Amino acid sequence: MPHPAAPDLLMRLMHGPKTILSLPDDIMLEIITFIRVKDILALRQTCKKLCRLTKSRWVWTNAVKRHALGKGLPIPASNPGLKSLSAAHLEARVVHAAKLHDNWYSKNPTPRRAIEFQARCMLDEVADTPASPVSQVLFMPARSGEFLLVLAGKRLSCWEVPLDGSGAYEIVCVHEDGVNIEQVIVNQESDNGCGEFAFWAQRPGNDAHAKLYVASLDTFHGRIQVKMSCLALQPIAAPLHLMHGDFIVTGSHPVLWYLASDTKKVNYARLVGGVVMEGSNAVLAVKIIGKYVLIARQQEFQLFAIPRHSPELGMEKTVELIATFHWDSPAREVVIIARDNLARNAPSTPSKSWATGTVTILLREANEGFNTLKQYDLLPNIDRRPSPGPKTVLPFVLPSGCTRAIPVAPSCCGLSVWPSGRGFWVQTDNVEANHTKYPARCIMGFDVVSPRQAQEISAEHGDKLACSPGVHLDANIVHFCDGPLYARRCDMSHILRKRYALKSADLEDVIGRLAIGDKDGKVEVLDYA
Repeated sequence: MPHPAAPDLLMRLMHGPKTILSLPDDIMLEIITFIRVKDILALRQTCKKLCRLTKSRWVWTNAVKRHALGKGLPIPASNPGLKSLSAAHLEARVVHAAKLHDNWYSKNPTPRRAIEFQARCMLDEVADTPASPVSQVLFMPARSGEFLLVLAGKRLSCWEVPLDGSGAYEIVCVHEDGVNIEQVIVNQESDNGCGEFAFWAQRPGNDAHAKLYVASLDTFHGRIQVKMSCLALQPIAAPLHLMHGDFIVTGSHPVLWYLASDTKKVNYARLVGGVVMEGSNAVLAVKIIGKYVLIARQQEFQLFAIPRHSPELGMEKTVELIATFHWDSPAREVVIIARDNLARNAPSTPSKSWATGTVTILLREANEGFNTLKQYDLLPNIDRRPSPGPKTVLPFVLPSGCTRAIPVAPSCCGLSVWPSGRGFWVQTDNVEANHTKYPARCIMGFDVVSPRQAQEISAEHGDKLACSPGVHLDANIVHFCDGPLYARRCDMSHILRKRYALKSADLEDVIGRLAIGDKDGKVEVLDYA
């Protein structure tokens, strides 16, 4: 039965002014959902009616689904938290994600703001000591890129860098006489929001032992709270590979630490994977995916199952190897990308014990002066087919070889990646500015996307991100930024001696912030959204 108002609407459309403004609001809202974010903002400037419609919460709720989550773009809020946000807050998050996406895929990614500060602890200023090189800069997860850990001169400090660009302020500095802090990692379990991190320290002259600390940042009182400390042999406590939720993976002979959240019990399990020859098959990357631990070494990757654990009973002491796969050539650097990591959900069913999408492993190898970036894809084992060799059914299909090989510069190093799939490496390249070319140390960005996202990027930006011939249709695609994210000029003496000013870098992939530390103790924070 036709709607009672249908004849009147039909008469208005036939005899009234035939413009888009004559359409009902519900039809207009439906049309608005199909246009891009920047077009929604441009449409708002045309008239009062469209300004009112484009400010409705319905428009930006659909924009989150279609233009952010639907494209795999990270937004500065978890999915449950979006339901309580107003239209203005939803709009701000979608616009932020869209600006970062457009800048990342532009021909020349450019930061819109830069903040610089000298990473000198208050104790250094009192003693009037020279600035130390910044060996590490790390953004605290779930803190919107406003809190930065800086390791300089064996001392650890935390800085607040507000998003409004007002400056940088030191919150706290960790210092203990006679103890050198060597390495820091942050908790990749970003949903807990407590700002946890771990570091290991050592007393000069005592190379046999190292002390492992687990701490959290208390921004209200301006202090660091140490939750756990443990003295262990250095091959067990260092180096630090991964901190994820209640788990930490450390050591040249990997050890999985379990930190019960409601008690101070510390349990650890040895990840037994055969004979490890130091220097020839060292651990390069570790990733926890679902109920598995994936370890990438120089010669191979290994898969372990997280043992049964509980705060009351602790954890099993030994974890046996489930599966392994050898690379074609020894790797120099490795990163593991699992965009829909499900480890935080405490999976209880086999279908949720592994990432639902394709897990990608990128490794850099160097043979006879040629550097190559190789991609290996672990396709999900949807049919639960048994793999040749392993006794159990694996959550993924063992690759038959590398998906693709991409040549990179011989100076390439510092390969890093983040949960959204965005990453970078550092290389020396010629940069042109003001009609002058000069050598520079450059940070080159890349993005690992799914085939569906690659099609949308190709349609929006004109980039050809199609799969190579013979590659599986579900294999991820690596997109490289056309220009460097950052360039620091260097002279030939730096290149020949390989002593560059750029010492460390970190990316906050949701907010779009890049932090850079140099040899003179200076830190730069660049905003790309």
